[in-house]
Amino acid sequence: MKVKHIMRSRVIAVKPQEEVSTALKIMNENRINGTPVVDDNNKLLGIVVKADIYRFLIAPGHYESCPVDWVMTKDVVTAHPEEDLITAARRLREKMSLHFLW
Repeated sequence: MKVKHIMRSRVIAVKPQEEVSTALKIMNENRINGTPVVDDNNKLLGIVVKADIYRFLIAPGHYESCPVDWVMTKDVVTAHPEEDLITAARRLREKMSLHFLW
């Protein structure tokens, strides 16, 4: 099976300067837990997920009006639509394993 068989074709994205509250609203309206962060040319800059936003908001001094750029993950693992799903999953697992070692 290829990545394209499980990916969404209509991508819902946010801009880095948008407020965290706006990103949460977009995710809730679309019933998604995360969304890519893109620039004005739709170049991928990162990803933001609800769990990261919630962890961000419980820290003192962090507010819903802060920009997505403050909470997004910038080191994103990507896959090509034609890539084998198992290969992409292994790369993601390796990346996550390295992340949790630190």
